[in-house]
Amino acid sequence: MTTPSDPENVTGYGDLHALALDAAVAGVTAIRAVTSEDAGDGRLAVADKGGVEDFVTAADLAAEKAITAVIRAARPDDEIVAEESGVSAGSSGIRWYVDPLDGTANLVAGRPDYAVSIAAHRRHEPVAVVVYRPADLRWLASSATGELRGNLRVRINDPERLCAARVSLSRPHDPARHAEAMRLREALTPLVATERRVGSAACALLEVVTGRLDAYVSVDIPPWDTAAGHGLVELAGGTVAVTHLGSGTPVSIAAGPRLAALLSAAVAG
Repeated sequence: MTTPSDPENVTGYGDLHALALDAAVAGVTAIRAVTSEDAGDGRLAVADKGGVEDFVTAADLAAEKAITAVIRAARPDDEIVAEESGVSAGSSGIRWYVDPLDGTANLVAGRPDYAVSIAAHRRHEPVAVVVYRPADLRWLASSATGELRGNLRVRINDPERLCAARVSLSRPHDPARHAEAMRLREALTPLVATERRVGSAACALLEVVTGRLDAYVSVDIPPWDTAAGHGLVELAGGTVAVTHLGSGTPVSIAAGPRLAALLSAAVAG
């Protein structure tokens, strides 16, 4: 098994960017170890959390344990908001959003679109972010210089017309929001060139940053799903805009500035 590694071989944790990447590497390594162990019979134990395609596996739990251990060892006073274990209080003013395996349904289905997603925030603003895909070891992360680093080409597209845009729209896990998201999809699909579902907010946002998608529209998605990807989009020169449906449900739009404005107007209707 190929083990992911930090190309800069960072050993110190004074830099939140280095810590975020080391934590992501720990999570990716845990996921690959668990899925490799289960590969013998082709099965991975899956528990249903009750939402729409909302699953948890041993890989999710192992990754979250590995990620939080790295963060806690370096910064015991930070707050951690993790998908599986919830909130661990902190007093430092730094809050970590951890999705140890975003796109679990894709992993279960044998698709490669799943990722470790980690973001450190200070006063509600991202200061360090990383999205790392275990299936192909593709990743992007913030750096202390304010630039993106990783092994993917960065390119934000910003078409001037909706009809030229390739858009992905999330489907929230909460069944109460599902019909609302489907109505939004029905309204947006005729307006854009392509609408497709990736099944992972982190992977969809990575595709926006690398130009494979033009926009990602998320309906009432929890912050651990999108915090890192939104940070990558903004560092790449894109925009994250927030609007609301008529019901008040929040909708986040990650895209180039022109397209974000067009999609915000279309969503607000």
